[in-house]
Amino acid sequence: MKLGVHVVSFDVDGGAAAIGPTLARVGRAAEDAGVDNLPVMDHYLQLDMAGGAGRPMMEGCTTPASWPPTPTPSSYNYL
Repeated sequence: MKLGVHVVSFDVDGGAAAIGPTLARVGRAAEDAGVDNLPVMDHYLQLDMAGGAGRPMMEGCTTPASWPPTPTPSSYNYL
């Protein structure tokens, strides 16, 4: 069985500039724990149930570009 953890909240300490590095750390921790994939959203605006369009948001096509230039987890996007 494969396990994935879907990331829906991007409210992190340090604001928008900290989202990419934080997500990379979460991804590395997930890989270390044996998680198979770490998908993010497949749309550009945050869902109402997750705080609405004014909340920070990352989506699958551009998320890898936000990671620091170090080995990072692979991105899997449900499109």
